[in-house]
Amino acid sequence: MLQDGFVAKKFRKYRFSIIALASVVGLAVHAPCGPPRSSAEFLARLDAGWLTAACAGDPAGAADARAAGPHAGEVRLRFRALFTRLGGGFDGAAAVTDFDVLYCIVEGTASAAEGAQTKAT
Repeated sequence: MLQDGFVAKKFRKYRFSIIALASVVGLAVHAPCGPPRSSAEFLARLDAGWLTAACAGDPAGAADARAAGPHAGEVRLRFRALFTRLGGGFDGAAAVTDFDVLYCIVEGTASAAEGAQTKAT
């Protein structure tokens, strides 16, 4: 019984983390001033103060920014780590919407199952 409660609590925390991440990113990308033009601008938007100021004219957006704001720092750290690993790959002249299909492979993200399958063949 204790184990089931522990797993359920961890799952709820993980699920909330995903919701918080999606909320912060959504507010930063869909801000009234338009989408960010670079990874640096995107990272600058992942700040509670920026989100609150950017959404000040929209009562629903402002409420969402206040609720999501405490999680902005964690989201910023995640994306900073990603952008550091990718280098300048997302700051080119083309927009993401210029492509029909994009894929990205980040070193060290292969699953254990893929690794085991590769070793078996």
